[in-house]
Amino acid sequence: MKNLGFKDKLIEKMEENMRKDVPEFIFHDTFPATKGQVDLALHFKQSNQSDFYYFNKFTVSHNQGKPLEEGQQYMVITKNENGKVNYVAKEFNRTYNASPATQTIWLVRGKGFTAEQAANLIQGRSVYRDDMMNLDGETYKAWIKLDFDKGKDRFQNYSINQYHDPSYGFDINKVLDKFNIKELEDPAKKLLLEASLRNGNRPLVTVEKEGQEVKVFLEAVPPL
Repeated sequence: MKNLGFKDKLIEKMEENMRKDVPEFIFHDTFPATKGQVDLALHFKQSNQSDFYYFNKFTVSHNQGKPLEEGQQYMVITKNENGKVNYVAKEFNRTYNASPATQTIWLVRGKGFTAEQAANLIQGRSVYRDDMMNLDGETYKAWIKLDFDKGKDRFQNYSINQYHDPSYGFDINKVLDKFNIKELEDPAKKLLLEASLRNGNRPLVTVEKEGQEVKVFLEAVPPL
């Protein structure tokens, strides 16, 4: 869980549930999004044959409504026992009526997309992995992006587009060199910037426009 970027408080809760022999449980977490927030649900299950616990998957959901402050919740008032909604607050209406984009992230022996990478994928951004594995057990490198245009498969997941490295030809170092980004002048900042882009983030960088330094968000978008 730590390697995948989940919070310490969730790790502590997981250990507590294991000590109590809770057979199956789900933890929830959130990530900030460019629009709204990303909700995560972590699924844990104890083996039927041993004391081992398995953390094989978590789901990410992109809700584009206005996120609440920590500890706050919306309350939906229904008119009667039939469940007919009587009133939904205006600022919650879009969130309540819109279906969030969701994806199940599968893990293999604790390895897979990190929480940060998964949160960026479900927002439509590209993520770089250097530990992907084919059916023959061979590892390869690729940029990964969810295909929202094809719709979902029978497992209710979006298809994945892969742009293999180096065969596809998208080299983040060469692409960055095409732009006059101030942070690239510092080797340490350049490494951090590249790592952030590979995780699917949109880091804020400094560029020159009409003789003035301005801040812009940068995003890796293969194919180019």
